[in-house]
Order: sequence, then structure tokens, then C-alpha cells
Amino acid sequence: MEKLERLIGAAQRLNDASRRVTDAEFLGRFKSLNLPRELQKDMRGKPSPDVPREGMREQYSEALREVLTVLGGISLTPIFLGTIGGRLIVDWTAAGLKGSAAGSFFNLIELWRLNLVGDLKRCVHCNGWFFAAPSWQRFDSKKCQQAAFEARPGRKEQRAAWARQHYHAHVKGEK
Repeated sequence: MEKLERLIGAAQRLNDASRRVTDAEFLGRFKSLNLPRELQKDMRGKPSPDVPREGMREQYSEALREVLTVLGGISLTPIFLGTIGGRLIVDWTAAGLKGSAAGSFFNLIELWRLNLVGDLKRCVHCNGWFFAAPSWQRFDSKKCQQAAFEARPGRKEQRAAWARQHYHAHVKGEK
């Protein structure tokens, strides 16, 4: 699983950097387009992450090196399954990955091919993988969100104080 986590991280960095990879020449061409300022900002008025920045070429190269390093340690072996209507049906196994990691590897490659790898995130509470529908999503479920809320420092005392106040105000009829 360590290889998959490294691959996901590197793939996300590569995906992000590839959108913005640039050098001085490209930056010059981008600026020469004279795009309206509105198109150079996101919906919140901040500079768009897609606007090229200096140094993105190095980030792209570094992420690409890591992706190639991880992929270099995985060798694919075809498994012939048969033919259907004259079409060859082949599955693949990944030597270098054990157990469910091999299946996860192929799923990750497919997500990357569909340009969805950037939406993968880790849940802050349970550390499980999920698709972040809005980019700022931090939890994979309401259950994890609630558990993280309840696990905050001081939450137990806060709840006890609320329960005492609620008891005295509503159950005993005192104010």
C-alpha cells in the first residue's frame, strides 16, 4: 500500500503541476493573450490555480520522477482470459504489489486516465480514501465528521455543561 500512496501523492502533484507547467517563454505568451482579469481569478476572486507560475516546471519534473520511480518497481503481466466474438479478453496482474493493492493500482491508473486523481483525498478522521466532491471536503462521511467533532479537546466538558443547563432549564423547570 505504501507504493500506492506514494503513487497517488505523486500523481496528484504531477496532475496539478502539469496544468500549470511553465517557463518564462510560456508565461510571456500567457500574458500576451491579454485575458480579462476576471478570467485570471477563481470564483472567490483569488488568483486562479491554473494561471502559470514560475517554478512549476521543477515541481512537474520532480513529481514525474517520483511517478516513474514507483511505476518502475511494478511489472505488469497479462493473463489470457479467452475470447468473445473474436475479441481477445486479457486481464493484468501487477508483480511488486501484494493483495488488494494490485486491484487498487489498476483502479488508480483508470482514475488518472479519467483525470479524477486530483479529487482523491484522505479522511481527516479515519484516514480512508474518498472523492472530495467540493475541493475543501475533509471527511469521507457524516459519521467521521461527527466523530471528529466529538473528539475535539474540551468537547466532553462542553456537552456536560449543556446537559446540566438543559436539565435545569427544561426538566426541573428552573431558569
